[in-house]
Amino acid sequence: MVKRCRHLLLSCLLLLPFAVQATVPVIASIDQPELAVGETLRLSLTINDAGNAASPNTKDLKKDFDIISTARRNRIVMINGKTTSKSQWVFELMPKHAGTITIPAIDVGGQKSQPLMVKVGPSTSSASPDAQAAANDNKAVFLTAELEPKNLYVQSQGIYTLKIFFSVNVQNPTLTEPQADNAMIMHINNDRNYKKIIDGKHYQVLERHYAIFPQQSGDMTINGPIFSGDVLATNQAMTGSSRMITTGWHTLRAAAKPIALKVKPIPAAANQQWWLPAADVKLSEKWSDNPPKFHVGQPITRTLTLEASGLAGTQLPALDLPTINGVQTYPDKPETDTLSNGQTIIGKRVEKIAMIPDKAGDITLPEVNVTWWNTQTNHAEIAKLPARKVTVLPATSGEANDATNQPLQPLTLDAKKTADDAIATPAQIVSSKSATVWEIISGVLFIAWLATLLVWWRSRQHTTDTEAAKAEAAFTERKESIARSKKNLKKRCDNNDPKAAANALVQYGQCLWPDARIRSLGDVAANLSSNAAKLAVTELDKMLYTDNDTNWSGKHFWQVVNKELVKHKVSAASDRDVIPKLHLR
Repeated sequence: MVKRCRHLLLSCLLLLPFAVQATVPVIASIDQPELAVGETLRLSLTINDAGNAASPNTKDLKKDFDIISTARRNRIVMINGKTTSKSQWVFELMPKHAGTITIPAIDVGGQKSQPLMVKVGPSTSSASPDAQAAANDNKAVFLTAELEPKNLYVQSQGIYTLKIFFSVNVQNPTLTEPQADNAMIMHINNDRNYKKIIDGKHYQVLERHYAIFPQQSGDMTINGPIFSGDVLATNQAMTGSSRMITTGWHTLRAAAKPIALKVKPIPAAANQQWWLPAADVKLSEKWSDNPPKFHVGQPITRTLTLEASGLAGTQLPALDLPTINGVQTYPDKPETDTLSNGQTIIGKRVEKIAMIPDKAGDITLPEVNVTWWNTQTNHAEIAKLPARKVTVLPATSGEANDATNQPLQPLTLDAKKTADDAIATPAQIVSSKSATVWEIISGVLFIAWLATLLVWWRSRQHTTDTEAAKAEAAFTERKESIARSKKNLKKRCDNNDPKAAANALVQYGQCLWPDARIRSLGDVAANLSSNAAKLAVTELDKMLYTDNDTNWSGKHFWQVVNKELVKHKVSAASDRDVIPKLHLR
C-alpha cells in the first residue's frame, strides 16, 4: 500500500510541470475593435512559452475572416536579471461580412486564447470620403483628413484623423504635422496600419490621430499635413522597332485638404470663472490612512485628483479648498500630467494637502467642487466631493511625554550647610586634581581624533580618484559599444536584411539610451524626434510581420535613420557627468 502511494505521488510530481504548462494562457489582442468590410485588422496571439512550437488552429477563425498574412516571432526579454521567453503569432485578417463578429478562442498546442468581439460595418461606398478621395486623386498615394466634432468650443478638444493611402511601396517617407493658427495640437500615439479595398483597388493605410484645441473663437483653418516619399517608377520608350524599359526613383508629394471651421465662444450659460469644456470630469480623493484617523497634532495627507477627458493637464484649474476651523493645512506643490488612452487626451491634476488638527472634537471637511461644461450635452455640470464630518481624537500618550508632564521631585536642603562651606575641603581638592587628569585625557583623545580624521580624508581622496577612473572607463567602454552597434546596423542595412537590421537597431538603441529600456522597434521609435525616422522604423516593424521583404531598401533606411541617430551622440557623451568632481587638495 505504501509502495503504491509512493508511485502515485511520484507520478503526480512528474505530471505537475505539464499541468502548469497547460494552464498558461494564450493572450489574444487586436489593434482595432471596429472596422468596415474591405479593411483589415491585426490579431496577435502571445504565448508566454517560446518552446511551444505548435501552430494555432485557425479552422474556426476562417469561417468569418480571410487570413491575409501570418507571421511568427520569438522574443527574449530580460528584466532585473530574470529572462523570460515569449512567442507571438500575428495574423492580418479581413472580415467576410458586416455585423458583430466573434473571434473564437484559438488553440495553440493545448493552450487557448480568450474570444474577442469585433464590430464590422458595411463596405466603403462610393460616397464615402475615402472613396471620393481615391476617385478624385487617382494617385499611388493620397491623404484624407476629418475632424470630429465639426463644431468646437474654444479650448475644447477636436480629434483630427489623418489617413495616408498607399497603392505602391514607398521609401524615405516624410510627413509634416497639421498646422493651425491659435491652436494647440498634440499627437495621440495610436498609429494604426491596415489594408483597405476601395472600388476593387487595394491600399495600405496608415491612420494617425491628433488632438486639436483652438485657443480663439471665430473662423479657423486646419492646414493638412504634407507627405512625401520615393517610389520606383517604370518608363517605357520606343526606339525604332524596339521598346526600352527603364526604372528609377522619383519623389511623390501629397497633402490633405484643409479643413475650415467656426470655433464657438464660451456660452453665456457657462457662468463660471474657469472655462472647462470636456467630455467627462471626475474628482476623487485618497487618504494616507484608509480609513482616515484624526488625532490632535498628528499629520494626515489628503490627495485630491481632478481628471478630465478631452483636456490637457495644464488646462485644469487649481482646486478651491476652503479653510477648516481647527485644522492647520499645508498644501504640496500640485502635479499635472497629460495622458492618452489611444482615442482621446486625458488631463490629470493631483493636489496633496497635509492636515494637522489642533483640537479634539467634531469638525466638518467642506465640499470640494469643480464646475465644468459637458461638450456632449452642452450643459454645465459639477464634479464634487460632498462635505463630511469627522471626529478628531485627543493626542496619543506618546506625544504628551514631555518635560511638563514629568512628576515634580521633592526639594531637600541640608540644614548643616552654611557660608563656611565655601572653605575648600579635601574632597574638593581631589576633585580639582581629577579635573586636571580629565583635561589631559581629553587632549589626547582630541589629537587621536585629528589623526583619524586625516587618515579618513586621505582615504577619501584615493576613493574619489578610483571612482573617477572607473566612471571614465565605463564611459569609454560605452562609447566603443555605440560605435560597434552603429557599424553592425550599417552592415545589416547594406545587406538589405530587414530582420537582422531590426535586431541591430534595437541593440544600437539600447546603447544610446541605456535608461529607456529599449526592447523593441516601437521603443526605438518612441525615442526618436524625427517623423521621417519614426515612420521608417514603424514600416520596418510592420514588415517583420509579413513575408514580403523584397522591396525594403536598407540603403534608404540607413540614410533616414542615421540622420536622426547622429543627433544623439551628445547624449552618449553626457555619461562624463557621472564622474565625481575631485575635491581640491
